[in-house]
Amino acid sequence: MKKWLCLLCASVLGLSIFLSACVTSVEPDAPTKDSIETAEPTTPEPTEKPTEAPTEEPTEPAPAGPTTFSKWFRDNALIGRIPALITKSSLYGEVLDVGDKWYQLDIHNTTLEDYWAYLDLLQENGYDLFVSNGENGLDNAVFSTTLTKGDDVVTVCFMTKMETVYVTAKEGAPLSPFLFYNADDVAKNAPGAVNKLTMRELVNFGNGFVFQLKNNHFIVWDNGIEKDAYYLVDYLESCVPAGEKPIIDAIMISHDHSDHGGFLNAFIVSETLPTRIIVNGLYYNWPSERVVAATNSDRALLQTINMMRFVLRDEQGNSPKMYRPMAGQQYYFNDVEFDVVWSQEYIPYESQTGDMNDTSTHFYVLADGQRFLTGGDGESGEMTKLMQVYSKEYLKPDLYQILHHGYNTWNVYTDWIGDWSDVVCIDSAPIMRTANAANQYLKDRCAEWINWGDGSVVITFPYKVGSYVRLPKIDLTQYY
Repeated sequence: MKKWLCLLCASVLGLSIFLSACVTSVEPDAPTKDSIETAEPTTPEPTEKPTEAPTEEPTEPAPAGPTTFSKWFRDNALIGRIPALITKSSLYGEVLDVGDKWYQLDIHNTTLEDYWAYLDLLQENGYDLFVSNGENGLDNAVFSTTLTKGDDVVTVCFMTKMETVYVTAKEGAPLSPFLFYNADDVAKNAPGAVNKLTMRELVNFGNGFVFQLKNNHFIVWDNGIEKDAYYLVDYLESCVPAGEKPIIDAIMISHDHSDHGGFLNAFIVSETLPTRIIVNGLYYNWPSERVVAATNSDRALLQTINMMRFVLRDEQGNSPKMYRPMAGQQYYFNDVEFDVVWSQEYIPYESQTGDMNDTSTHFYVLADGQRFLTGGDGESGEMTKLMQVYSKEYLKPDLYQILHHGYNTWNVYTDWIGDWSDVVCIDSAPIMRTANAANQYLKDRCAEWINWGDGSVVITFPYKVGSYVRLPKIDLTQYY
């Protein structure tokens, strides 16, 4: 047995030695770990010659553009493409439709320095300066600059006491040529020419003001209801040489109420009335749909104003354009300056009284060294904001249009009026509404109170107390 075991072990040992010798002879050059790490890689010869990649000169990377408002407001393409005003403390409001496809973004916790820096940023990024109200703004309280880029019109407004920058924009908005002072036009004024303000008598009530400039052009500021338009045109024709058409550089509507802008309806229903005048532009601050809905407006006047482009013509025979006067802007009609003291897009929605009166546009009319403050039917919501923005000294005029043709807000005047002993109050109403405490409060403190009840009143600038002229009273029933 032991002999067989020994033979078996010897056989196994011999087979092992034989197999080992066979493996070694098959792979005599097999790489070791060290040889794998140091061996040079081999590249097979290509079967076809490869196409050489084109070589280009190295270029500088394109500079990154400014951060735009689209980072936060992607749903509004117009606001979104405007470079953003970014400061450490600024807070954005929401983008609002403020009417007639104008959109506005409020940027709070901002300074005047932020405003100037932002204007620089816009110009560095392709926006062209169109017009600005200068380094002092209005009363150092309201600063306004309008810029353009392509079809985009952007107005940037800063209100000092509100610490807010407002960015308001529209695509394709027309810009008035009267935003610039025209020295050549003023130089043509006849020697001795004067600026006149007429407060017209009306069929019912409302505002009815006509400014006759030294160049014999006119500014029409509100003018009552539809029936009042016929006397308006008759009156304008009486102020120019026979055979000439009156040239109205601007029809201004303070707000959407028929006793202020209803007279425009007559130019739609009458075939001859529009042909008797020339109108170079309409100025109206169109309210947003949110405001229109909240004030239960029937939109009738809005539609009427929109129709004026089809029935009226300017000096070139074209449709007159509609311009949006905005707070801080300054218009120059011959040598009379119209400063937009307030416009509706800057009053917070929650501050409005729920009446379209609070959308009234306020102007300071500067003529021959005197200031006439006119403001449609502004109610307490709007007037309170106005007093928060401007100083009492700035808001003290030489002549003042009584708000809402005699329907006044008591708390406004008690908070506002100081020494008005040299102020002339112009009340577009047949008589003073004595039941209104605000009227009596003002009358007790002003230099003069004028109504149109006994006939239209003509004031020549510069005005001296008691120097107005009253025209003969008209039988307005002839226009009914």
